[in-house]
Amino acid sequence: MKILSWNCRGLGRAPTVRALKALACSEGPEVLFVSETKGKSPWIEKLKSSMGFAFCHSVDCVGQAGGLAFFWKLGVDLEVVYANKYAIVSLVYFDPSNNVWMLITVHGPPFTKRESMEEVISSFSGHWLIIGDLNSTTANSDKTNKRAGWANIYIRLDRGLCNADWLQIFPKAGVKHLTAPNSDHNPILLDTHQELIKGSRPFRFEAMWTRDESSSEVVEKAWSLQVEGSQNFREGWMLKELNHTFITLIPKKQENVVLAQEVVHNFKKSKKKKGAMGFKLDFHKAYDRLEWNFIITVLKALGFDQKVTNMIFQCISTVSFTLLLNGGRSSSFSPSRGIRQGDLLSPYLFILCSEVLSQLIYREVDRGNIKSIKVASGAPGISNLLYADDVLLFCGAQHLEVSALMKCVEKYCDWSRQVGVKYLGMPLFISPNKTKDFSFVKEKLESQISGWKCKSLSWMGRATLIKSVAQSTPLYCMSSFKFPKGLCDELDSIVRKFWWNPHKNGNRLYTSVAWLELCKPLLEGVLGFRTFESFNEAMIAKLACACKLVGSGDNILVWEEPWIPDLPLFRLVPREVTLDQQSITIAQLMNHDKSAWDEHVLKSLFDEPTITAIHNIPRWSCELEDRWVWLQSSTSEFSVKAAYRIAREEGTTNQSNPVLGKLWKLPLHARLKMFLWRVALNILPTRAALTQFVPDMDTSCPICGHHLETLLHLQWSCPLARVLWFNSVWGIKTDLFQFEYPFQLIEKLVYPPISLNLDKIEANKFLLGGSLIMEQVWSMRNRVVHDNGLICMDMLIRGLKLSSLAVVARDWRGMGVLAISRKANTSNPLQAEAETILWAAQLASDQGWDRVCIESDSKICIDALQGHISNSP
Repeated sequence: MKILSWNCRGLGRAPTVRALKALACSEGPEVLFVSETKGKSPWIEKLKSSMGFAFCHSVDCVGQAGGLAFFWKLGVDLEVVYANKYAIVSLVYFDPSNNVWMLITVHGPPFTKRESMEEVISSFSGHWLIIGDLNSTTANSDKTNKRAGWANIYIRLDRGLCNADWLQIFPKAGVKHLTAPNSDHNPILLDTHQELIKGSRPFRFEAMWTRDESSSEVVEKAWSLQVEGSQNFREGWMLKELNHTFITLIPKKQENVVLAQEVVHNFKKSKKKKGAMGFKLDFHKAYDRLEWNFIITVLKALGFDQKVTNMIFQCISTVSFTLLLNGGRSSSFSPSRGIRQGDLLSPYLFILCSEVLSQLIYREVDRGNIKSIKVASGAPGISNLLYADDVLLFCGAQHLEVSALMKCVEKYCDWSRQVGVKYLGMPLFISPNKTKDFSFVKEKLESQISGWKCKSLSWMGRATLIKSVAQSTPLYCMSSFKFPKGLCDELDSIVRKFWWNPHKNGNRLYTSVAWLELCKPLLEGVLGFRTFESFNEAMIAKLACACKLVGSGDNILVWEEPWIPDLPLFRLVPREVTLDQQSITIAQLMNHDKSAWDEHVLKSLFDEPTITAIHNIPRWSCELEDRWVWLQSSTSEFSVKAAYRIAREEGTTNQSNPVLGKLWKLPLHARLKMFLWRVALNILPTRAALTQFVPDMDTSCPICGHHLETLLHLQWSCPLARVLWFNSVWGIKTDLFQFEYPFQLIEKLVYPPISLNLDKIEANKFLLGGSLIMEQVWSMRNRVVHDNGLICMDMLIRGLKLSSLAVVARDWRGMGVLAISRKANTSNPLQAEAETILWAAQLASDQGWDRVCIESDSKICIDALQGHISNSP
């Protein structure tokens, strides 16, 4: 039997209901208890069947607080015997059927009202279980105060309690803590027959097996089985030649220690005017950071054969790791750099790579840029001592020598990827070249948008990726460091190239809109991208415009903190003050009850302009504490959005675009929104637009071939567009609407003409239909252009299974007396025109009109009626 309990904090919200239904579906509880429903019984009854439960018992909320709901499924034999606003008590007659036990689902009452709960429990002498929000803790470890770091404490209020008799009936019972997105309480699932899932464990020989007398027989039987591989591992033969050892005398660790001591001793006893110095280096994660490409390059430079190099690369690149978590094995994963510690091959590879550092230093010694240290006359010079990852470097105590030595170390670290010591994901040491220090941000951004999946995204997909991923990648570092302008420009360039040319085909880009224009807000009818430089300034601007708002004045130092809004940087310029005046607070500048400034003290410390600025300071209650305010915000609270607008100089004076600003909020698919936006800005690559790049290209419309291919012609005046618009549900004749710019066409879609008389739902349908028509026209045009073929208008019209017929009748004054339309089961344009004329004649006959003038735009049909065509169809 499974019992699910959750303090949902209100069932009136749709996300909470969805989360509850998802829990009921995924966990499949037979009994469900929900506390703090904040709802009434009719609403609980509606939820019962939608979640798959047959019965329920609820307690209504009191005002906007409380409320309990208890659900159980068909086949669960239980009886609700007692209920109040804190608990629902029931007797369970099954699982097992021969023992009746009491289930108490609670939403913990205050301590003063728990006597009634204790009376209920004490009145029942059998087995009982309590589950729910007990509103109490059993230990200090169950608390939380949501503070950061070590000050964080969690509170556990939801749990299950039972007596010993109940636990004897259900020895396998267990509680599982679940997660829910819409409450600060985690649901708990109690299973009376919980099966623990054990992870796969690696084989280990257990010493306790030898205590069993039959263990030797099991081993002998297993050992006698035929296995794959060499028989040597079963028979245990050992060749004497394999046990022969060659001894080579190599420098030991002790020799390095002696040399280091000699050099240091020479430092002490030397009486030369020019001193010497040494460095002790320790590579952070030396083995883990080595790049595989660097290792292979070093091996090739040292003359290793290609086959040997390939074998070594296979050894270091096919490594996989598996973690042991609680004794069970996790899924394996593979590294992309580094060599394993403990591997017999790793020390040799690391020493060979360290030889690169030695050779770099020796080259500088040969050039005379570094002078090695000699412990005695005639002794060889010592410039470095390397033993594994412990490095000692020596040189003369001269600025040029130290600079040359550090360049060698930096070059080696750059090649082997030993650089980049970070703390909490950010560089720990910042050099004068910040662009190089934060180059990892650029590399990470490039890797995120260079995948093949990103290249296959649509325009809207790329816009979403840029906003949610690309422009969010550097935010963590930008919140603490000021990026160089050149690096910000490079990041903007990466995103800009991805937006206009994700496939990276050539260097020339069709950039019909300036990037800074695309970075304007959505309300102005653009895409709302962000420039990295301005956003970096916004991220670090939290303290730039921060000022202390004077309250009691006890915690503000006059000379050290910003507190005067009218002064530069909001603080006083330090001047010569006595020692006792350096630590005075704002409170010491006020009178005894802090109701006004002490003019005598102000005049003794400040000049007249400063005193005037102090009098202009906004004051709030002197009984409240001083607090920080952000002066650039009307709410005095800092927000990155407001700071970014200030950095971009986007104040409230900027005018919004009512058409495109509304476009992004319409109930339309994001892909169609992006297409309509591109149409409104006239940035689709039509032939007329491309003439500025290719002046000699053909500019005629690829569909009709008679007019200049502008976007407005393609979407409104072209015969294909006219047919699609007229055959729509609304039967729009494009001749009745004249547009000068594509933007006006989009405006008619967003704000439909009054003549159509559309309500809100019909207006949304009109927007969707018009968007699909325009997208279909553009898609058809692209198929014609990119397939290098021609298109037959008759074939296009025949592709429409139906035709729309329309008849309009006017009297002799030109006033409309009849307007009617219908569909015809034909895709032949000429036949549709003929049927329309026939239908018009029938309507005139039905109306009793004997003198009728029929007009049509089909010359063939009119000529046939007038007898000019003898064999008319």
